[in-house]
Amino acid sequence: MRILSFIVLLTLINPLFAQRDEVKTTLEQDKFEGTNTVTTEMWQNFGKASSGYRLSGMITKNDKTDVIFFRIFFTGDLGCLSQSSSKLSVKLSNDEIIEFTQLSKTDCSKAPIAVFVPLKESDLDLPEEVYNQIATDNVEQLKKYEWTIIRLSGSEYYTNIEPEPTRRIKNPEQFFIKHIEAIENHEIFKTKDE
Repeated sequence: MRILSFIVLLTLINPLFAQRDEVKTTLEQDKFEGTNTVTTEMWQNFGKASSGYRLSGMITKNDKTDVIFFRIFFTGDLGCLSQSSSKLSVKLSNDEIIEFTQLSKTDCSKAPIAVFVPLKESDLDLPEEVYNQIATDNVEQLKKYEWTIIRLSGSEYYTNIEPEPTRRIKNPEQFFIKHIEAIENHEIFKTKDE
């Protein structure tokens, strides 16, 4: 009986400690505008600054654009995260740096939420087909290489964030690889590419 109880207990506990190999996605359909948006699940606290501030995030993409959007949740004070002026730079394991620009409205709270796109601010002034190609090239790099450090710059301060494994997220350095793969493997994007 004890052995049976132990086996049942292990079966119940095992999923809590299992490594997340798959990233789940959700599909939201906007019937008014006719767009489909796929969003990955949020990885909570997958990055940590030396100050103890933490980074959580998810990726979103809709079927009307080739650009991905990186939505972050940051617990810390950097002043404000400001539209078009706050930067998020991702250093990859190949030493390349991908710069993101904030598209969302300014947030001056102690736990700001912001949406970034993998383009420099100056890229946004280019013709759509040009900045789409730059964004696509940046996404290809993010899919290929793990991130080693993220620099998040607010209106007053910046911080460097490093991968922080948790019980649920064993390989946080694979955030972009896993999340972009999950988006691209969603049925609405698979059928679009075929």
